[in-house]
Amino acid sequence: MAVEEEISLKKLAREKGLIVMGPDCGTAIIGGAGIGFANRVRRGPIGVIGASGTGIQEFTSLVHRAGSGISHAIGTGSRDFSDAVGGLSFLSALDALEEDPRTGIIVILSKPPGKTALAALAPRISGCRKPVITCFLGSQEKFWQGRTGPQEARILDEAAALAVKGITGSFPSALTADSQLLEELTQKERSGKTSAQKFIRGLFAGGTFCYQTQQIFREQGLEVYSNTPLPGNPELPDPSLSLKNTLVDMGADEFTSGRPHPMIDSRLRYERILKETEDPQVAVLLLDIILGFNSSPDPAGDLAPAILNAKEKASRRGGSLCVIASVCGTEEDPQDLKRQVRILEKAGALVFPSSAQAARLVALLVKEL
Repeated sequence: MAVEEEISLKKLAREKGLIVMGPDCGTAIIGGAGIGFANRVRRGPIGVIGASGTGIQEFTSLVHRAGSGISHAIGTGSRDFSDAVGGLSFLSALDALEEDPRTGIIVILSKPPGKTALAALAPRISGCRKPVITCFLGSQEKFWQGRTGPQEARILDEAAALAVKGITGSFPSALTADSQLLEELTQKERSGKTSAQKFIRGLFAGGTFCYQTQQIFREQGLEVYSNTPLPGNPELPDPSLSLKNTLVDMGADEFTSGRPHPMIDSRLRYERILKETEDPQVAVLLLDIILGFNSSPDPAGDLAPAILNAKEKASRRGGSLCVIASVCGTEEDPQDLKRQVRILEKAGALVFPSSAQAARLVALLVKEL
């Protein structure tokens, strides 16, 4: 859809008291009912407005695991916060959640908004009658510094923790990373590598996870190539060929044109795992597994044979391949969270409850190689 059509539709919807969720809106939860790629989460007092489908999935799953729940999760489409669109669907969603008696706190998830759009939206956000938390992934700016109003989170885990704390009064221990465990795992996984093994290859089904991982790596001083680079990172000349440290969003248009998304069909990612591990310089493989409605019925099982093959290949070369995975979902999802974790661990992967925690371990590990 052309951006001009999007603007026209969203203006019309706003005049009629409606919300256009999209284009490029893959996830929503309205009154407990999941739409598109959504996870089964309990209802509760936390409302979400998101320009990112997998961002909404990760946030709502983390909130669920921390013991709280979601009133509504409203997807706006990826361009809604751009200067061109100006947050038209966002404004309608904020109005709706502000008036909703079941919503006690509102969380906004997006890549950094356009500067003009944010300047126009800031008074409405700051003036919201309910507490607001913003999470603008990839931004190095402090948008609300010196202003009264929203709390600011850097990453999805932090946004979920702040939201749950805003409801319960205390930070949820379920969302806190164990720094000592990360250090122990780093030391363990560093051993057994050959002198040639230096690089990370991340193969993501969720574009938000690819973007957030780049942010975490940047904070650790690591430059990575990507087909969807964070500002300042180099772009892959050819998305099908990795260079040095590379993070690939395999849900991007160049991989999904004419074929199912990797959350549905794992074949392209399976093949890419095998291809990446032909490179003797690869030390770490980073994966995301996304559960929920309309996703593959067994995403971990789809990739487990490739993980086993890759690790065996590295071993035959005299090295070792560290495979690190995160699982986005809940125990109530049709794929069964615990079963998915068991499959990955049996294949030899280290499994983390969030993409950010997995990324932190990889960053620590790669810096020492």
